[in-house]
Amino acid sequence: MRFSVASGLAFIASQVTANPVPAVEVASVPALPTQLEYINFDDIPWANTTDEHVPLSKRTVGGIYICTDFNWGGTCGYKVQPLGVCIVLTSPWLNSISSIGPDPGTLVRTELRFRLLKD
Repeated sequence: MRFSVASGLAFIASQVTANPVPAVEVASVPALPTQLEYINFDDIPWANTTDEHVPLSKRTVGGIYICTDFNWGGTCGYKVQPLGVCIVLTSPWLNSISSIGPDPGTLVRTELRFRLLKD
């Protein structure tokens, strides 16, 4: 007797009974708009606009914010330093700065110098 794939599938299909699947409640979906609303470009408000007139003030260049701990923690301070001058730090800043942030437009060059003390 020869066994074929078709006769095997027919036998399996005759043995399987279909059980109804319980109904699943489907949430209602809100209707989508049919078209987008047209907005005139002139009707869009500009960002950061106010009706108040704020007078301009001269920028101060040379400001620097420093802290003794990482992520702007510990003892912090801000000062406007003269431009083109080497600033030597003293306590509590000497050898303890972990965060440094100059004002926009200010360039800071840092140097580490170690002194060897002779006996």
